Amino acid sequence: METMTEFSDSGSLASHEETLSTKLAAKIRADLGAETISVQSAERLQLTLAEKFKDFAIHIAQDTAGQFGRDTMYYVYGHRRIAWSLLHTLRENNEEEPDDSRFNLYKDPDLDQEKYSRTEHWAQEMASMDATTFQTSSAADDLPHDAEELGKEQADNSQTPAHECYAKVLNSSEAYKWLLANLRRDISLRQTEPDLQGQIRRQLIDSLPRQRVSRRHNPPEYDVQIELEWDALDFFERQRYKQSPHQVAGQAIVVIGSDQDAQATTCEKYLMQTWPSTGEYTMQCFVECLRSNVSRVAFVKVPGSSLELRIKDRKVVGEIHGTKAFVSEISEQLAWLGAALQDNPKSSESLCHSEPIVQTPKPTSEARNLPHDVSYSFRVNYLFRDFDPDTKRSYGQCWHGLFRNAVVVRGYPIPERLEDDRPGFGLEITLPMMASLTKAQFLNSFHKTPMIKGFSTLLYPTRQKHASTTWHLIYNVDARYMSFARGLSCFAPSLDLMRLVQPGHRHFLGWCRDARLFAGAFDAEYSVEFSLLPEAHEDCLLYETAVVHGRFLEVESLQTGAKDTPAWVSRLGEDEHRRRLQWLQSQKVVFWDEQDKRGWLVDGVSALLHLLRAWIEHERASDFGSYFLLEPGCFIEAKIPYLAKSAVDLLMHKKNLELPLYQNEKSTFQDQVDRFCNIIEQMIAYHEANSHQCTPAPTERTNERARRFLEGWDFSEFVEGNDPLVPRVATLPMEGRHWMDFQQSTSGVVFLGRGFGDLIQHREPPQNLGFGEMVSSCRWAQVPRHSYYLTALVRDIQGLVQVLDVKAGTYTTHVGSMLVWHNPSRKVFEPCHCSDPRSSDTCANHPEHDDYVQVLLPRGISEDFPLTELIKKPSGHNGAIIIGHSRTFSWIFEDFGNPKRGDPHTAGESPYVRAPRSDSGYSSLAEASSSERAIEPEIGIVCALPKELKAVWTLLDCFYEQGNASNRIVLGHLGGFSVAMAVLPFGDYGTNVAAFAAGRLAQSFPDLRFTLLVGIGGGIPSSHTDIRLGDVAVGLSPNPNYDGVVQYRAGKIRNGVFEIKRQSLRPPPIDVKKVVGIMVSHPTPPAQPLLPHINQIVEKYCEYRSPGNEKDILFEANYDPTNNCDTSPQNCRCPQVQDRPPRSSPGPKIHYGTIASGDLVIKDASDRDALASQYNAICIEMEAAGIATEMDCLVIRGICDYADGHKSDVWQEYAAATAAAYAKYLLTQMRGATSARRGKRARSVEALSPGPPRSRRNREREPAGVGSK
Repeated sequence: METMTEFSDSGSLASHEETLSTKLAAKIRADLGAETISVQSAERLQLTLAEKFKDFAIHIAQDTAGQFGRDTMYYVYGHRRIAWSLLHTLRENNEEEPDDSRFNLYKDPDLDQEKYSRTEHWAQEMASMDATTFQTSSAADDLPHDAEELGKEQADNSQTPAHECYAKVLNSSEAYKWLLANLRRDISLRQTEPDLQGQIRRQLIDSLPRQRVSRRHNPPEYDVQIELEWDALDFFERQRYKQSPHQVAGQAIVVIGSDQDAQATTCEKYLMQTWPSTGEYTMQCFVECLRSNVSRVAFVKVPGSSLELRIKDRKVVGEIHGTKAFVSEISEQLAWLGAALQDNPKSSESLCHSEPIVQTPKPTSEARNLPHDVSYSFRVNYLFRDFDPDTKRSYGQCWHGLFRNAVVVRGYPIPERLEDDRPGFGLEITLPMMASLTKAQFLNSFHKTPMIKGFSTLLYPTRQKHASTTWHLIYNVDARYMSFARGLSCFAPSLDLMRLVQPGHRHFLGWCRDARLFAGAFDAEYSVEFSLLPEAHEDCLLYETAVVHGRFLEVESLQTGAKDTPAWVSRLGEDEHRRRLQWLQSQKVVFWDEQDKRGWLVDGVSALLHLLRAWIEHERASDFGSYFLLEPGCFIEAKIPYLAKSAVDLLMHKKNLELPLYQNEKSTFQDQVDRFCNIIEQMIAYHEANSHQCTPAPTERTNERARRFLEGWDFSEFVEGNDPLVPRVATLPMEGRHWMDFQQSTSGVVFLGRGFGDLIQHREPPQNLGFGEMVSSCRWAQVPRHSYYLTALVRDIQGLVQVLDVKAGTYTTHVGSMLVWHNPSRKVFEPCHCSDPRSSDTCANHPEHDDYVQVLLPRGISEDFPLTELIKKPSGHNGAIIIGHSRTFSWIFEDFGNPKRGDPHTAGESPYVRAPRSDSGYSSLAEASSSERAIEPEIGIVCALPKELKAVWTLLDCFYEQGNASNRIVLGHLGGFSVAMAVLPFGDYGTNVAAFAAGRLAQSFPDLRFTLLVGIGGGIPSSHTDIRLGDVAVGLSPNPNYDGVVQYRAGKIRNGVFEIKRQSLRPPPIDVKKVVGIMVSHPTPPAQPLLPHINQIVEKYCEYRSPGNEKDILFEANYDPTNNCDTSPQNCRCPQVQDRPPRSSPGPKIHYGTIASGDLVIKDASDRDALASQYNAICIEMEAAGIATEMDCLVIRGICDYADGHKSDVWQEYAAATAAAYAKYLLTQMRGATSARRGKRARSVEALSPGPPRSRRNREREPAGVGSK
């Protein structure tokens, strides 16, 4: 119930009417909370306030029957001084604000001239009015307003009602509530362009006769028929909603605004938001119309008016009866309703605009026989316009991917945006609706970044200002699974996590041949104890990470149809639960038993069921066990137990998922499955992010994981619901690390505990065999304890490929791309010889038994003991193998590097030493290597050739792509900065093409600080510049008389002298100049700062290695063009080679100077040297002048030739690598200068947790936050 200020007319001012006007204005101001009204809202209000008071007066007559109601209406209708007083107080309130935000009633440069003139004239007219102008009279004439609708009546104070009575009526009337609701609406909403709502309103009002306001008659009422060219029933049928049309209409999702700024909400909420007094009635009438199965007719009685709807001939027809204001308001709503509940008629896979168009109204003879009534008929058609094809390439339009072929209604208001929100700010939408459209359930915090993730979609925040947060949507178009790690794209800002969930906050992805799997089985061991292991320390990759359960997003009352479900979210008819389990089964989980010193590798679905059954046992044993409804035998179990498929069968059974959990609660087993899946997905993403070295920013710690550290999560802490979950670490001795490379390659989650039991066991042998596979006394009847073995089903070994050696007739078995399976004992699935009763080698006389341990080694390490047995259909194989240290094929696995032959038991444990980390930065500038992630791309990078982009791309710390085929952009993180990279169209080059590419990049990311042009160029050697092939030329001239880039063919001829055009090219960025100045002047610079980055490229792509100094040949300039040579330097017979002394170091050197740019390919030494003489140039290239005309740019060129007749492609790849290396080196040095300007990331996790963290035993300390440091 809203609270409103009481007012009375008990003052002692001379004019009672002026006193009442002033006090009514003050009351409205107080009830509106004028001190919180923004300047923009006040400016909008002044344009509509006069019209609002006219409608307010008419509403008073409807609410208050009889003569007194008409007198009060007449009084308010004429007293525009009330509106003037209100605007005056609003102006005074805004004058208290700073000068740059002050509200001025008379001067507003943002208003168009027509609105400004109309407003100024109206304000001046009101200011000049005398208080006695509107004194009441007993004259009998009906008086028009503004000399037409309301005239003066002769004063007769004896018949004037007491002003206290006016005050009483105004204070308690429904009309006053209507006025407040509509003023608040105008304050909080802004009209989008074009103003179709206003056009519809004006068109209807202008078409109806003028209304005359009289104290002797009630306000005139009208009958209007509006016919919508809209087949509502067909729309609901096409959307395939799960319920009937009348049940889903109010919750159907609608989008309003434009392709750049829009709001998504439900149909019912938008009606009540935009038309707070009548929207509810319109929605009620439409629902009743849809409910009718025969005539499709509905009638709703609105106070003083009525609305009747019917569906006839595939059209919606409305009959509206009421005042002019009511008729126009309902007509706006019906026109909007037909525009909003549509899908794109032109395409099934794209969005479009929807616009209601009102045809010229015509009088009709179907008028009701009521006095003063006139009936008119209107027809509304709908126009559909495609989005601007460039919109999807613009900043902030990723929200288009939320929908399949929905429409966006143009011309109706949406909530006001914040003052500093730029155009194209995106879609305003609630968190629950975002989750519903992406088929997500939880708001999680991953690496300190809040994320909402569906199966193939991911939302993460990129900006937070005031009371709003902006999110970014990424998705896999082919509907593949998307990891949380994809959100680590270097664009998460400093966030206040508490704001995200605050009310009102706004939001604009062969040991045995046949084994039994007990993971998730009904009779497995679930009394697992805590691991008692320490938390992950600073030498662990999971150090200072934590998994938060996530805040469950309550399901918003909405309905999603076909238009709201793009193919990459979920294909129609597909089961989201099935898709998630299908993906989870491809993931691998290790259960490590710290007590037995052995591990079990299982598929993700079996691990999920194992965790769920353990949770059930924990809940049943808790103090609330008597209220817990799940019992051991409540599930419908799989027909065949102990298979990987068994867990799938149980978790896919509908009756199992519908089982309730607690008494008097709606939660089901399905809800718990979703909760656990959400947590496990985050854990997998953490391991995946570390395995792929996709960290938010460079850190001092290496991303290479030491083999001795088995990092994971405590099984019992997970089951007991600890929130947040912090990682723990088990330390493996040297003999226990043989399977760590394999485990790390799977990015599998590890659960640590004590007492898992035998999760993989022998299946009973077939009856036709004469002997059992293993007798109970055999060492291999169970997986040996305390041997640090890892046991896995063959089907769970990912990437198992067998290659036939035709000559030898044997197989080599590869596990993934890096490992080879070795079988030292030549036994995989055969039983131990001690189990054969026909053999004399029993356990008593052969205590050693066979060795079933399999060994996985990196490729190329050894060719001994390859697995030669053919494994048919590995994905369906029921066998199991044991991986670990083999006595007959012994290897030593240090923390890092390749293993070597030897006995780990006698080698001795070496102290742990961190993996080496290469960092060539200056000590004063390299301290910021843990700089925070940027909000959006800060630096642009343009390359002319694909080989140039490939070199830079290789050096990115993480990346992802966005855009479409015509504007593909690579986003990533380089040297501590977020970057956006583009390449010229294949086969195109030159200044014009480069300028176009730079313009597209600047349009997509308008906040780029500057751009780097990275690639190859021709060197210009001279007596003062010893430039060699592979060196780097940077467009920064140490001489202030020369520019960084010169366009040597652009200029003009004056008096026969050519003058170069200099002013059109932008100079290099000042920030870059400052940092380069420090780098060049440093007394002890690094010797070879580029080599670590070059080596990183060469390790991945060998073609980028240096061709060698022997192929760097510089010939004397040959000024006879007839003797130009097109052969390679080795075959050239030109007379003279320049004699240059060898360099002391093999790496590239960095040269700073002028770079000559033009559209000509220079292959002549004389032209080359002329450029050096005229412009002091050190390099020639063909794109820089085009880039420098569009944006601040630094040119970086690796020297690939000498721009002479011996020009070749031999050095191009290496030159591209050196240029890319310098780009990263430069940004690495710059990040120290910018780190102070970057905000610190929030460390709070309580905002995303549903309650205080539950305590757990042996907790050493609370984590500092969520995510990695």
